[in-house]
Amino acid sequence: MLRSDTIDQLAPALVAAQATIAPAEKDGINPHFGRRYASLGAVMQAIRPALAANGLAVSQIVTRDGDQLALETILVHTSGQFIGGTYPLRPTKADPQGEGSALTYARRYALAGL
Repeated sequence: MLRSDTIDQLAPALVAAQATIAPAEKDGINPHFGRRYASLGAVMQAIRPALAANGLAVSQIVTRDGDQLALETILVHTSGQFIGGTYPLRPTKADPQGEGSALTYARRYALAGL
């Protein structure tokens, strides 16, 4: 887990933001299973206003360690305090489309988990 030395200003801002975040709209349909899901755009739309109103923002950065890709997701407060984590990417195909698909899933899951 990534974390600043203190989170005494970030924590109350996150609590306040979470109190106003409604579930993301399930705007996508998985064609293989026929199930509805919240797309990355829907998750971002659900969280951005509450985060911004409480001095919070999210940054997601792709990193590479040799052949291993990972997504680093950081929640930062206007005070400079932050928390975050790293999500390893395991593309089903070793090509740009496989990596892009894995990245989209990772971004959505990491945001929802944060």
